Amino acid sequence: MNYFKILAYSSLITIFSISCKKAVPENQTNTLLYTEKIVDIKKGEPVSLTFGDDNITTKVIWAVKPDSNFTINSVANNTTIVFAKAGVYTVTATLDNVYAQYTITVDNIQYVPNYGSNFIMTAAKFVNIDENEPIVFSVHNSTSGNNIAWSVFSNSYNLVKDDVNKTATITFTGGGYGVVTADDGVSFQRRTVWVNSTLNSNPNFDTVPFMLGDKLQLKPSVEQTLNGKRLVITASTSKKYHCGTDKILSFNSNNEYIIDYSGIVISPNPCNPRDVANCTNSFKNMQVGTHPFIINFGNKTYSGTINLNALGTYTFTWADTSEVNIYPLVVN
Repeated sequence: MNYFKILAYSSLITIFSISCKKAVPENQTNTLLYTEKIVDIKKGEPVSLTFGDDNITTKVIWAVKPDSNFTINSVANNTTIVFAKAGVYTVTATLDNVYAQYTITVDNIQYVPNYGSNFIMTAAKFVNIDENEPIVFSVHNSTSGNNIAWSVFSNSYNLVKDDVNKTATITFTGGGYGVVTADDGVSFQRRTVWVNSTLNSNPNFDTVPFMLGDKLQLKPSVEQTLNGKRLVITASTSKKYHCGTDKILSFNSNNEYIIDYSGIVISPNPCNPRDVANCTNSFKNMQVGTHPFIINFGNKTYSGTINLNALGTYTFTWADTSEVNIYPLVVN
Protein backbone atom coordinates (compact mmCIF):
# COMPACT_ATOMS: atom_id res chain seq x y z
CA MET A 1 0.00 0.00 0.00
CA ASN A 2 1.31 3.39 -1.01
CA TYR A 3 0.21 6.83 0.12
CA PHE A 4 0.79 10.20 -1.39
CA LYS A 5 0.39 13.81 -0.47
CA ILE A 6 -1.95 16.00 -2.44
CA LEU A 7 -0.64 18.41 -5.02
CA ALA A 8 -3.40 20.82 -5.88
CA TYR A 9 -4.34 23.99 -7.60
CA SER A 10 -7.88 25.36 -7.41
CA SER A 11 -9.94 26.69 -10.26
CA LEU A 12 -13.11 28.57 -9.37
CA ILE A 13 -15.76 28.83 -12.02
CA THR A 14 -18.78 31.00 -12.80
CA ILE A 15 -19.79 33.41 -10.04
CA PHE A 16 -23.47 33.85 -9.19
CA SER A 17 -25.06 36.37 -6.86
CA ILE A 18 -25.40 35.47 -3.19
CA SER A 19 -26.99 36.92 -0.09
CA CYS A 20 -25.04 37.49 3.10
CA LYS A 21 -26.68 37.91 6.48
CA LYS A 22 -23.71 39.84 7.91
CA ALA A 23 -20.64 41.58 6.56
CA VAL A 24 -17.64 39.47 5.67
CA PRO A 25 -15.07 39.49 8.51
CA GLU A 26 -11.95 41.53 7.80
CA ASN A 27 -9.73 38.44 7.81
CA GLN A 28 -11.88 36.69 5.19
CA THR A 29 -12.12 38.09 1.68
CA ASN A 30 -13.94 36.99 -1.47
CA THR A 31 -16.35 34.84 0.53
CA LEU A 32 -18.59 33.82 -2.40
CA LEU A 33 -20.37 30.71 -3.50
CA TYR A 34 -19.26 29.30 -6.86
CA THR A 35 -20.90 26.64 -9.00
CA GLU A 36 -21.16 25.77 -12.66
CA LYS A 37 -24.97 25.81 -12.93
CA ILE A 38 -28.11 25.86 -10.79
CA VAL A 39 -30.70 24.81 -13.41
CA ASP A 40 -30.95 22.03 -16.01
CA ILE A 41 -29.51 19.60 -13.48
CA LYS A 42 -30.50 15.96 -13.91
CA LYS A 43 -31.19 13.32 -11.27
CA GLY A 44 -27.90 11.65 -10.39
CA GLU A 45 -25.77 14.42 -11.87
CA PRO A 46 -22.96 15.58 -9.54
CA VAL A 47 -23.09 19.28 -8.62
CA SER A 48 -19.95 20.92 -7.26
CA LEU A 49 -20.01 24.08 -5.12
CA THR A 50 -17.11 26.06 -3.64
CA PHE A 51 -17.46 28.61 -0.84
CA GLY A 52 -14.86 31.36 -0.82
CA ASP A 53 -11.25 30.86 -1.83
CA ASP A 54 -8.32 28.66 -0.87
CA ASN A 55 -7.36 30.91 2.05
CA ILE A 56 -10.34 29.67 4.05
CA THR A 57 -9.22 27.22 6.73
CA THR A 58 -12.27 27.25 9.03
CA LYS A 59 -14.75 24.42 8.51
CA VAL A 60 -17.58 25.31 6.14
CA ILE A 61 -21.02 23.97 7.15
CA TRP A 62 -23.23 22.80 4.29
CA ALA A 63 -27.00 22.28 4.50
CA VAL A 64 -29.60 21.17 1.94
CA LYS A 65 -33.37 21.63 2.17
CA PRO A 66 -35.43 19.51 1.80
CA ASP A 67 -33.02 17.30 3.73
CA SER A 68 -33.60 14.04 1.84
CA ASN A 69 -33.08 12.41 -1.57
CA PHE A 70 -29.45 13.47 -1.98
CA THR A 71 -25.92 12.51 -1.04
CA ILE A 72 -23.26 15.05 -0.13
CA ASN A 73 -19.49 14.87 0.17
CA SER A 74 -17.65 17.89 1.58
CA VAL A 75 -13.94 18.63 1.77
CA ALA A 76 -12.63 21.95 3.12
CA ASN A 77 -14.60 24.68 1.31
CA ASN A 78 -15.83 22.40 -1.49
CA THR A 79 -18.84 20.10 -1.66
CA THR A 80 -20.31 17.72 -4.23
CA ILE A 81 -24.03 16.93 -4.11
CA VAL A 82 -25.93 14.28 -6.06
CA PHE A 83 -29.72 14.63 -6.08
CA ALA A 84 -31.74 11.43 -6.47
CA LYS A 85 -35.15 13.07 -6.99
CA ALA A 86 -36.45 15.94 -9.09
CA GLY A 87 -37.41 19.12 -7.26
CA VAL A 88 -36.24 22.47 -5.97
CA TYR A 89 -33.51 22.44 -3.31
CA THR A 90 -31.86 25.18 -1.28
CA VAL A 91 -28.15 24.73 -0.64
CA THR A 92 -26.61 26.86 2.10
CA ALA A 93 -22.94 27.27 3.00
CA THR A 94 -22.09 28.84 6.35
CA LEU A 95 -18.71 30.05 7.55
CA ASP A 96 -18.63 31.65 11.00
CA ASN A 97 -21.18 34.50 10.79
CA VAL A 98 -21.50 34.56 6.99
CA TYR A 99 -23.75 32.43 4.83
CA ALA A 100 -24.52 32.11 1.13
CA GLN A 101 -27.12 30.02 -0.64
CA TYR A 102 -28.47 28.89 -4.00
CA THR A 103 -31.81 27.55 -5.10
CA ILE A 104 -31.08 24.54 -7.33
CA THR A 105 -33.63 23.00 -9.71
CA VAL A 106 -33.32 19.30 -10.52
CA ASP A 107 -35.14 17.96 -13.60
CA ASN A 108 -36.97 14.65 -13.79
CA ILE A 109 -34.40 13.27 -16.24
CA GLN A 110 -31.84 10.64 -15.28
CA TYR A 111 -28.21 11.63 -15.70
CA VAL A 112 -26.18 9.21 -17.84
CA PRO A 113 -22.42 9.55 -17.30
CA ASN A 114 -19.98 9.10 -20.14
CA TYR A 115 -18.02 6.02 -19.15
CA GLY A 116 -15.92 5.88 -22.30
CA SER A 117 -15.23 2.59 -24.07
CA ASN A 118 -13.17 0.67 -21.49
CA PHE A 119 -14.63 -2.16 -19.42
CA ILE A 120 -14.95 -0.43 -16.06
CA MET A 121 -16.38 -0.78 -12.57
CA THR A 122 -18.17 2.13 -10.90
CA ALA A 123 -19.56 2.80 -7.43
CA ALA A 124 -20.87 5.75 -5.44
CA LYS A 125 -17.56 5.73 -3.57
CA PHE A 126 -14.50 3.59 -2.98
CA VAL A 127 -13.44 5.22 0.31
CA ASN A 128 -15.22 6.55 3.40
CA ILE A 129 -17.48 3.49 3.36
CA ASP A 130 -19.12 2.74 6.69
CA GLU A 131 -19.51 -0.73 8.13
CA ASN A 132 -22.89 -2.23 7.13
CA GLU A 133 -23.40 0.45 4.45
CA PRO A 134 -24.62 -1.18 1.20
CA ILE A 135 -22.61 -0.04 -1.83
CA VAL A 136 -23.78 -0.80 -5.36
CA PHE A 137 -20.95 -1.72 -7.76
CA SER A 138 -21.72 -1.67 -11.49
CA VAL A 139 -19.83 -2.67 -14.61
CA HIS A 140 -20.04 -0.95 -17.99
CA ASN A 141 -18.95 -1.76 -21.53
CA SER A 142 -18.82 -5.51 -21.01
CA THR A 143 -18.63 -7.44 -24.28
CA SER A 144 -19.78 -10.84 -23.01
CA GLY A 145 -23.38 -10.39 -21.85
CA ASN A 146 -24.70 -10.29 -18.31
CA ASN A 147 -22.74 -13.17 -16.82
CA ILE A 148 -20.47 -11.21 -14.50
CA ALA A 149 -18.50 -13.12 -11.86
CA TRP A 150 -18.07 -11.01 -8.72
CA SER A 151 -15.54 -11.71 -5.99
CA VAL A 152 -14.54 -9.82 -2.85
CA PHE A 153 -11.38 -9.93 -0.78
CA SER A 154 -12.39 -8.78 2.70
CA ASN A 155 -12.55 -10.14 6.22
CA SER A 156 -16.33 -9.80 6.40
CA TYR A 157 -18.95 -8.90 3.79
CA ASN A 158 -22.28 -9.75 2.18
CA LEU A 159 -22.82 -9.76 -1.60
CA VAL A 160 -26.07 -9.70 -3.59
CA LYS A 161 -25.82 -10.00 -7.40
CA ASP A 162 -28.17 -8.53 -9.99
CA ASP A 163 -27.25 -10.19 -13.28
CA VAL A 164 -29.80 -8.25 -15.32
CA ASN A 165 -28.34 -4.85 -14.39
CA LYS A 166 -24.75 -6.10 -14.06
CA THR A 167 -24.49 -4.91 -10.46
CA ALA A 168 -23.48 -6.27 -7.09
CA THR A 169 -24.61 -4.76 -3.80
CA ILE A 170 -21.84 -5.33 -1.28
CA THR A 171 -22.11 -4.67 2.44
CA PHE A 172 -18.81 -4.70 4.30
CA THR A 173 -19.31 -5.74 7.90
CA GLY A 174 -15.72 -5.11 9.01
CA GLY A 175 -13.34 -2.17 8.66
CA GLY A 176 -10.13 -1.95 6.66
CA TYR A 177 -9.38 -2.32 2.99
CA GLY A 178 -10.99 -4.73 0.59
CA VAL A 179 -10.79 -5.62 -3.09
CA VAL A 180 -13.79 -6.04 -5.41
CA THR A 181 -13.31 -7.86 -8.71
CA ALA A 182 -15.71 -8.19 -11.65
CA ASP A 183 -14.86 -10.70 -14.39
CA ASP A 184 -16.92 -11.01 -17.59
CA GLY A 185 -14.95 -13.98 -18.93
CA VAL A 186 -13.01 -11.83 -21.39
CA SER A 187 -11.52 -9.20 -19.12
CA PHE A 188 -11.73 -8.16 -15.49
CA GLN A 189 -11.85 -5.00 -13.44
CA ARG A 190 -10.63 -4.75 -9.86
CA ARG A 191 -11.02 -1.83 -7.44
CA THR A 192 -9.72 -1.34 -3.91
CA VAL A 193 -12.04 0.09 -1.24
CA TRP A 194 -11.53 1.46 2.24
CA VAL A 195 -14.07 0.77 4.99
CA ASN A 196 -14.23 2.81 8.19
CA SER A 197 -13.97 0.79 11.38
CA THR A 198 -16.38 1.41 14.23
CA LEU A 199 -14.13 -0.55 16.58
CA ASN A 200 -10.83 1.08 15.68
CA SER A 201 -11.56 4.71 14.87
CA ASN A 202 -8.46 6.53 13.66
CA PRO A 203 -8.92 10.26 12.96
CA ASN A 204 -5.62 10.25 11.07
CA PHE A 205 -7.11 7.87 8.53
CA ASP A 206 -10.29 9.73 7.57
CA THR A 207 -10.98 9.25 3.87
CA VAL A 208 -13.00 11.16 1.27
CA PRO A 209 -13.60 10.57 -2.43
CA PHE A 210 -11.89 12.76 -5.00
CA MET A 211 -13.57 16.11 -5.60
CA LEU A 212 -15.69 16.50 -8.68
CA GLY A 213 -13.53 17.82 -11.51
CA ASP A 214 -10.24 16.74 -9.99
CA LYS A 215 -7.53 15.64 -12.41
CA LEU A 216 -4.31 13.65 -12.17
CA GLN A 217 -0.90 14.54 -13.52
CA LEU A 218 1.48 11.57 -13.72
CA LYS A 219 5.23 12.13 -13.96
CA PRO A 220 7.33 9.05 -14.81
CA SER A 221 11.00 8.77 -13.85
CA VAL A 222 13.63 6.05 -13.58
CA GLU A 223 15.40 5.23 -10.34
CA GLN A 224 18.59 3.22 -10.04
CA THR A 225 18.58 0.69 -7.19
CA LEU A 226 21.02 -1.98 -6.03
CA ASN A 227 18.92 -4.51 -7.94
CA GLY A 228 18.71 -2.48 -11.15
CA LYS A 229 16.38 0.17 -12.54
CA ARG A 230 12.78 0.66 -11.57
CA LEU A 231 10.04 2.84 -13.03
CA VAL A 232 8.63 5.46 -10.64
CA ILE A 233 5.25 7.17 -11.17
CA THR A 234 4.64 10.38 -9.21
CA ALA A 235 1.01 11.53 -9.25
CA SER A 236 -0.48 14.90 -8.38
CA THR A 237 -4.04 16.21 -8.31
CA SER A 238 -5.41 19.55 -9.45
CA LYS A 239 -7.57 20.18 -6.36
CA LYS A 240 -6.68 21.31 -2.85
CA TYR A 241 -8.07 19.35 0.06
CA HIS A 242 -7.16 20.08 3.72
CA CYS A 243 -3.43 20.14 4.33
CA GLY A 244 -0.01 19.31 3.00
CA THR A 245 -0.23 16.32 5.32
CA ASP A 246 -3.17 14.93 3.32
CA LYS A 247 -2.38 11.79 1.36
CA ILE A 248 -3.93 9.88 -1.50
CA LEU A 249 -4.83 6.28 -0.88
CA SER A 250 -3.37 4.32 -3.79
CA PHE A 251 -2.56 0.71 -4.61
CA ASN A 252 -0.52 -0.72 -7.45
CA SER A 253 -0.05 -4.16 -8.93
CA ASN A 254 3.58 -4.62 -9.99
CA ASN A 255 3.02 -7.55 -12.34
CA GLU A 256 -0.05 -6.09 -14.07
CA TYR A 257 1.09 -2.42 -14.22
CA ILE A 258 -2.15 -1.11 -12.73
CA ILE A 259 -2.45 1.81 -10.33
CA ASP A 260 -5.70 2.24 -8.40
CA TYR A 261 -6.19 5.76 -7.01
CA SER A 262 -9.04 5.28 -4.53
CA GLY A 263 -9.45 8.59 -2.67
CA ILE A 264 -7.93 11.00 -0.19
CA VAL A 265 -6.72 10.44 3.36
CA ILE A 266 -7.30 13.84 4.96
CA SER A 267 -6.17 15.48 8.16
CA PRO A 268 -8.99 15.90 10.73
CA ASN A 269 -9.03 19.71 10.36
CA PRO A 270 -8.09 22.19 7.62
CA CYS A 271 -4.80 24.03 8.08
CA ASN A 272 -3.15 27.13 6.69
CA PRO A 273 -1.76 27.04 4.12
CA ARG A 274 -3.58 24.24 2.35
CA ASP A 275 -0.54 22.82 0.67
CA VAL A 276 0.34 20.61 -2.28
CA ALA A 277 0.80 16.86 -2.03
CA ASN A 278 1.79 13.94 -4.23
CA CYS A 279 2.18 10.17 -4.31
CA THR A 280 4.74 7.77 -5.65
CA ASN A 281 4.23 4.24 -6.99
CA SER A 282 6.95 2.10 -8.52
CA PHE A 283 7.31 -0.92 -10.80
CA LYS A 284 10.38 -3.15 -10.83
CA ASN A 285 11.63 -6.10 -12.85
CA MET A 286 9.73 -5.05 -15.97
CA GLN A 287 10.52 -7.23 -18.98
CA VAL A 288 11.60 -5.78 -22.32
CA GLY A 289 8.54 -5.32 -24.53
CA THR A 290 5.16 -3.55 -24.53
CA HIS A 291 2.82 -3.85 -21.56
CA PRO A 292 -0.71 -2.55 -20.81
CA PHE A 293 -0.71 0.38 -18.38
CA ILE A 294 -4.01 0.97 -16.54
CA ILE A 295 -5.06 3.82 -14.24
CA ASN A 296 -8.22 3.63 -12.13
CA PHE A 297 -9.18 7.14 -11.04
CA GLY A 298 -12.62 8.07 -9.76
CA ASN A 299 -15.29 6.19 -11.68
CA LYS A 300 -13.23 5.76 -14.82
CA THR A 301 -10.51 3.50 -16.12
CA TYR A 302 -7.80 4.89 -18.38
CA SER A 303 -5.54 2.66 -20.42
CA GLY A 304 -2.41 2.93 -22.50
CA THR A 305 0.88 1.08 -22.82
CA ILE A 306 4.45 1.13 -21.53
CA ASN A 307 7.25 -0.04 -23.80
CA LEU A 308 10.66 -0.94 -22.37
CA ASN A 309 13.44 -1.41 -24.90
CA ALA A 310 16.80 -3.15 -24.50
CA LEU A 311 18.55 0.16 -23.77
CA GLY A 312 16.40 0.75 -20.68
CA THR A 313 14.15 3.45 -22.19
CA TYR A 314 10.50 3.54 -21.11
CA THR A 315 8.03 4.94 -23.67
CA PHE A 316 4.38 5.60 -22.81
CA THR A 317 1.48 5.62 -25.25
CA TRP A 318 -1.40 7.57 -23.73
CA ALA A 319 -4.33 8.93 -25.78
CA ASP A 320 -6.89 10.23 -23.24
CA THR A 321 -5.44 13.25 -21.42
CA SER A 322 -8.79 14.76 -20.36
CA GLU A 323 -8.50 13.75 -16.70
CA VAL A 324 -5.24 11.79 -16.46
CA ASN A 325 -2.16 13.17 -18.19
CA ILE A 326 1.34 11.65 -18.43
CA TYR A 327 4.44 13.73 -19.01
CA PRO A 328 7.13 13.11 -20.08
CA LEU A 329 6.18 10.17 -22.29
CA VAL A 330 9.80 8.95 -22.64
CA VAL A 331 12.19 8.42 -19.70
CA ASN A 332 15.45 6.49 -19.26
